[in-house]
Amino acid sequence: MEVHSPSGKIHREFGDVKESIFEVLLPDNARARFITLMGEYLDPAKAREKRTGGSTELARFDVPEGEKGGEQ
Repeated sequence: MEVHSPSGKIHREFGDVKESIFEVLLPDNARARFITLMGEYLDPAKAREKRTGGSTELARFDVPEGEKGGEQ
């Protein structure tokens, strides 16, 4: 997690990786075909292996077609 100090400095603290659920709000775009999750790897070994110098694509999900997404 990112920790913000009163001095204005930001540093990262790592703890045990836990499975959790979060929600993402997306724009309603009928032409969307997929959703991409961008970020940095939490596993330091994987981060070194995939070193990109910043955020990278972590996962990609297809937008379902029909009533719940995509063009009909």
